[in-house]
Amino acid sequence: AAFTWSPNEPVIFENVNFTNTSIGSTLTSTWTIDGQQFNSADAQYSFNDIGDMIVTLSIVDGNGCVSSVSNTISVFGELIIPNVITVNQDDVNEKFVIQGLKPNSGLVIINRWGEVVLDTDNYLNDWEGKDISGKELTDGVYTYLLKEPDGNLKHGIIHLIR
Repeated sequence: AAFTWSPNEPVIFENVNFTNTSIGSTLTSTWTIDGQQFNSADAQYSFNDIGDMIVTLSIVDGNGCVSSVSNTISVFGELIIPNVITVNQDDVNEKFVIQGLKPNSGLVIINRWGEVVLDTDNYLNDWEGKDISGKELTDGVYTYLLKEPDGNLKHGIIHLIR
């Protein structure tokens, strides 16, 4: 038993297509997705929650042999990008945290003079208003460019307040 899914990193409420790629002749295919069972060669499902979801495909071949495989599908929430961070050591809003951020998302932050102050291919929601060398940046407005793993680009401004 084997299967693939698309998109690989779905967002909540997005249709996910599951394709049976099992080898050999299959008499029956049973999908278990989000606690529900579907009897079909391939399946489509839209998750109503974010987090890691286990999807299982069980097949029975012409000889009555049963094979099953399970994969964990990470379902992400809607992308929410803040426009202000307050780096003032009060433990509230200290970092530029992007909700729904997918792994391997790139982030570039540029100051008002066009200088790159942050450039990473795998942003980890950890920017605290410092430049590439670790120096604290001044209060002000910065521009961000977010490149998602699928190539989609988002851009906007972030206000840094100390």
